[in-house]
Amino acid sequence: LRELWLHGNLLTCLPAELGQCASLTVLQAHHNRLEELPAALGALPRLQGLYLQSNRLGGSLAALRQRVLRHLPLQNLALGANAFDLAEASELASELSGSAARAVTSSGHS
Repeated sequence: LRELWLHGNLLTCLPAELGQCASLTVLQAHHNRLEELPAALGALPRLQGLYLQSNRLGGSLAALRQRVLRHLPLQNLALGANAFDLAEASELASELSGSAARAVTSSGHS
């Protein structure tokens, strides 16, 4: 499994078993009702695209970065239209490079 498209399904959570999909390069889970991400996503060694915009994700981006994002080789990260603090989003964007940084802050939050 290289790409998983789960967008627009009213999902409230992602299974921790996704962390076992070692070949996954793209996860499209935008436009759902996700409130948190399983830490197991941090175990995806090839994940380059993570699209989570328009969910119900919130809390601390620093905690999300520590628990999940710092382990991933992301090239594209979309977190807009969630409940994250915009100041933290800008800080995260400055730590990431290339298109991932642009995607973090491009959509703001809801």
